[in-house]
Amino acid sequence: MGADNRVVTSVDAAVNLTETDIRDARNLIRNARRITAKKQGAPPYNNKDLKDQGKAWKRNFSTRFLQKELNRAAPRFYMPVLTASTMTAAELPAGWPEGQKKTQFFRDTMTRAIRGWRKNDMFWRGLASEVVDYGFGFASWTDPYEWRPHLCRMDRGFVPRGTEVMDENLQRFTLKWDYQPNVLLEIVRKSVEGGSENWQKDAVAAAVQAASLPAMPSDYSNLRKWEEMIREQAWDFSYTKTTKVIECRHLYVVEFNGKVSHYILWPSGPTKFQLLYEHLDAYERTDDVVVAMTFGYGDGTIHGSWGAGQLLYDLAAQVERVRNDSIDNLLNSNKQKLQVASAKDVATAQLVVNDTMIIATGATFAGNVAAVGGKSEGYLALDDRMTQWAQEIVGDYLPPIPLQPSDIKAAQVNAALAREQEAQRDVLEAWMKQVALVVRTMISRMLDPDSDDEYAKGVRKKLLGDNAGWLASIWRKLRKSIKILQKITPPPSISLTEEEIEILINQPVIQSVTDFTEYAASQRAQFASSVMGNPLFNQSAAARYMAAGVPGGGDSFVESIVVPDGDITTITAQQRQQQIENTTMLVTGEPVQVVVTDNHYVHWQGLAGKPIEDAINGGLMQAAVAGLTHLAAHYAAGVSQKTWPPDQINEAKATLARYQRAMEEKAKEQAAAQQQQFAEQGAPQISGQQLAG
Repeated sequence: MGADNRVVTSVDAAVNLTETDIRDARNLIRNARRITAKKQGAPPYNNKDLKDQGKAWKRNFSTRFLQKELNRAAPRFYMPVLTASTMTAAELPAGWPEGQKKTQFFRDTMTRAIRGWRKNDMFWRGLASEVVDYGFGFASWTDPYEWRPHLCRMDRGFVPRGTEVMDENLQRFTLKWDYQPNVLLEIVRKSVEGGSENWQKDAVAAAVQAASLPAMPSDYSNLRKWEEMIREQAWDFSYTKTTKVIECRHLYVVEFNGKVSHYILWPSGPTKFQLLYEHLDAYERTDDVVVAMTFGYGDGTIHGSWGAGQLLYDLAAQVERVRNDSIDNLLNSNKQKLQVASAKDVATAQLVVNDTMIIATGATFAGNVAAVGGKSEGYLALDDRMTQWAQEIVGDYLPPIPLQPSDIKAAQVNAALAREQEAQRDVLEAWMKQVALVVRTMISRMLDPDSDDEYAKGVRKKLLGDNAGWLASIWRKLRKSIKILQKITPPPSISLTEEEIEILINQPVIQSVTDFTEYAASQRAQFASSVMGNPLFNQSAAARYMAAGVPGGGDSFVESIVVPDGDITTITAQQRQQQIENTTMLVTGEPVQVVVTDNHYVHWQGLAGKPIEDAINGGLMQAAVAGLTHLAAHYAAGVSQKTWPPDQINEAKATLARYQRAMEEKAKEQAAAQQQQFAEQGAPQISGQQLAG
């Protein structure tokens, strides 16, 4: 440290930057503490206040309203990630040789690789819950080559106040991180063996020697942790029994040249703060080490992004009070109301009950009403309405379609539904774009040629085709054991080049994978259902989209239920059907209509050639006209539905023209023969065109 052309010129300067970032978040952490307390069952009233007000009799417990509503909202973020058919929308440029096939291979491989991570599901669940509950969180990486991100909570990760949502390059990021001594030593060892000189080895040794049990939280940045420790019942004895750690701070700073420098500070050193690690210009951009995830736009800043926890907090407090009051009302119903001259006389008041009457001693019955009413309908209606408000606030409410006539017109209801779906799509799209940034960094790190992670090395080898020999050996073993494979060649192996991998991992992240989620699949299925039977649309593709839209209907479900194009069973059935139609047309001369669901090219092949040529050459003009009309209809339908082989379109068109000419020539021959016969008999002549018509 110390260079004037650097943002951080000294350890003190680095410390001041981290302290500023942490201090900027103090009010956010206080609010997070209250949300955490309410989620974990904080009662609606303060017990001491109730006692001081003479209301110690009131019920005072939590029904976990806020927890329930937040748990209802979080799956709307993490389930699309966990159920999407692919985790990346990266693709090779249009026109690239075998581009579509290679793009799909890359997407499938990377999706399986990411989901093969043991913590994948829990990471996305945790990150979604953090963002939904508190407004924002971070996916971060602390190791240069580790591809698996850490979930960084809003009270552990800090950015300067005013940092914008979806900023292309965060100017600064501070991360509070605890290392176990053995983990830190292993990281340093591997780094030094790799030739790195970024670690301050003496300072690291001192930090390892000074490792201690986690200290009890003492500053405002740990207020939320206090509440969680109370829930865990770990804030005294058991908390001190955990593993020794080294409390550190990571600082990432964008330099004047645009690159990102990385520092690790140890706050508990002999001189308060010591530098453990310094890597100048370590990364090209902050997206390589941290991605900020927000619930919504808010005021346009990360700190101004409110989550559902902030949005529902005040309402949740009122709901808890209403529910406690309703219980008090029901439990106090039908109880006698007595009146005493002074509060000190309460202990002497009592009721004497016999067979015929109730006598109050030391008190008198209050007023004309002897008991408290016990009606609960009003409380229940209010509870339902407040719950509905909560669901509307977080966007979890869909307007119901009236089951009985009302003044709400169907058009108004449909418009409300459309607006709600549009809002949901917008929220989901914004979230998935942020997810795409995280996935891009995961993939980029996983496919780094310098990575020392064995899992990442295996994925890279698979993409480059290093497993082709293994696949071939497996195929040879299968062929020996299964006779049906003897005449089948093994499937071609797919692989990528280094250039293609670079293109796929370095392209700008401008789209999410929303189109691959179940939400989008259900929308496609609805449209596909509406065009079933329409000859302008590919019916096989429509069936596949409908199957994919079934909840839980993944690729394997689609493949199992939808007959694939070219299936031999389907083709045989279509061929048999055309043979029956040939008999009708070419023997009886009756026309046969073309059906939308026909495989038009297969039907064409069953009629074109010898069947219709025999009819034309044999002079069976009525049969030939029926057959040619049928052929033309199949050709037109196949081309319009885009199911006709593109390389056969011109040939089929030429065939139709050839048959038409042949039929006209045959008609002329027949007309000439008849004219000669009629001339011999003195009958009027007819033309070939009239005969063909």
